[in-house]
Amino acid sequence: MGSSSRSAPAGWLHARWEAFRDSYDAPNAAAQSSPAAIILGIGSIAIGLLVAGYVPAIASVAQLRFAFVPAGVFALGAFCSYVAWRNKATGTVGTACMLLDTLCYSTAFSLAAVLSSGPFSFAFALAEALFLLALPGSGYAINLLIALAMCTPPVVLALAIPPAPGVTAVLWIGCTLGLVTSVRTGQRRALSCQNERLRSALGATSRVADESIDAALGASLLDIGHLLHELRNLQAAQRVNLDYLVEEARLDGPCQAALEDLAAARRQEEQLVLTVLDSIRRRSQGTHSTALLRDVLESSVVDDTLRVSTTLAYDGPSFVLRSNPDHLRIVVQNLIRNASQAGARNVVVRVSASSSTNSVSVDVEDDGPGLPAEMLGEHLFHPFASSRRTGGTGLGLYLTKRYVELMGGRMDGGNREEGGARFRISLPGRIASEGETHKGSLLRGSVQPLPAATGGGAGA
Repeated sequence: MGSSSRSAPAGWLHARWEAFRDSYDAPNAAAQSSPAAIILGIGSIAIGLLVAGYVPAIASVAQLRFAFVPAGVFALGAFCSYVAWRNKATGTVGTACMLLDTLCYSTAFSLAAVLSSGPFSFAFALAEALFLLALPGSGYAINLLIALAMCTPPVVLALAIPPAPGVTAVLWIGCTLGLVTSVRTGQRRALSCQNERLRSALGATSRVADESIDAALGASLLDIGHLLHELRNLQAAQRVNLDYLVEEARLDGPCQAALEDLAAARRQEEQLVLTVLDSIRRRSQGTHSTALLRDVLESSVVDDTLRVSTTLAYDGPSFVLRSNPDHLRIVVQNLIRNASQAGARNVVVRVSASSSTNSVSVDVEDDGPGLPAEMLGEHLFHPFASSRRTGGTGLGLYLTKRYVELMGGRMDGGNREEGGARFRISLPGRIASEGETHKGSLLRGSVQPLPAATGGGAGA
């Protein structure tokens, strides 16, 4: 029992010490206690006190008694500030000096106020109030130790050596305002810490979600690749049998023609599977290349399978992409295809580039019904959003944006005032040089659609 009673005060003091140590930002406090700040601020105040106390023309008005006492206390405070700066306002010594310099400065201002008279006494009291507001009040969250360091000197000295009533009022009002400011500082710091923790939590949640989706998509690609590989084996057996029937069955005219059509369709199906496997393989390798932007877009808008009238409006100089052009073809063709599926009849792919930029904007605009209101804003590119169209997976816009991000670009979307949807793709690159040909480095290959997205318009 005796041991617990003896340790209670020590534990209480330790808790107060920890509260003070956590009440200020050490790097900012150390910067305010730098030698330059000490020399310019505290040095000039100490010299001013000595002038007010010992220069006859001024001393007769100020009537500052024992001017060396507050000047010496200021010098002691400056020493504590210097030690705190050397220790970066951390550790036992640095933290203790942060508390002591506040105590010294508050004591010095209060001494100057009670040891002088007339307007000088009022000026020193006002300087005390401004000090409490500007430094400890705005630099420390409220706690017992900093409150005592701020308010004990003016209160005790005003009671022990009473100055004029107006001076006493200024000293006490300064203490009150300093405490109130310190309370507000603590509230702001707590709110800032809470916001920072919230941002960290949201960032971690977003990273986990992205990693989970990436893992799911990666596993899906593996499953698709395995399925296509097995499908090729089955197709090989079917091809052999169909070829045998075509050569040996000797069917009559219509039956023989139907069999030959089936064999031709089978060969096209095999070619499609090979193309998809090759596309998955190339994308998984993260191949990067360069291409003229116009070439990539021209190859995207002339696809006959898109079933919508598509126009390329290219305004500006030739632009070279610094990423895999196949990714851009995938994005543009899927936006056009989705616009068609949403009911659009016309799509314009509009390019805007200038000779003084290292980025380009590609707008995909349509005259369809536009994006539904519930999809606009931050939900537009979320995966697994609700779909208006039967069979939609809700991944189309998410994957489209991810392709744009793979190219180092960004993507946003919304509805046009005149109706329909608009998606803007911003991509990095450079202006093409004169020696680069119009059809130079264009990557050619089949492009497969992304999973159907949600909603209407170009981003369906």
